[in-house]
Amino acid sequence: DLKGGFSLGGGVGYKINEHFRTDLTADYWFKSNFNGATSDLTTTSTEVSKMSALLVLANAYVDIGTWHGITPYVGAGIGGARVKWDTVYDPNTTESNPGTS
Repeated sequence: DLKGGFSLGGGVGYKINEHFRTDLTADYWFKSNFNGATSDLTTTSTEVSKMSALLVLANAYVDIGTWHGITPYVGAGIGGARVKWDTVYDPNTTESNPGTS
């Protein structure tokens, strides 16, 4: 579960000709709190951390034409992300069934 984060992004584009355009976008996801839990027969483990991410995408579009104000297009893109996790840790481990293994 990720909570408490927000993102900020933007992009620039260039219209090469009547039918071809490109853009480059970047987004930054500010630190979000991560909380997760796992359990088995004897223990419950809660994992806590924080994560942030930087994404960069490059896209190209071919506008097929415009009819009655509508412009269908075909697009493709490539991108990457750098995701940073702080140390994942378990603030407490509890035994739900002591004495069993």
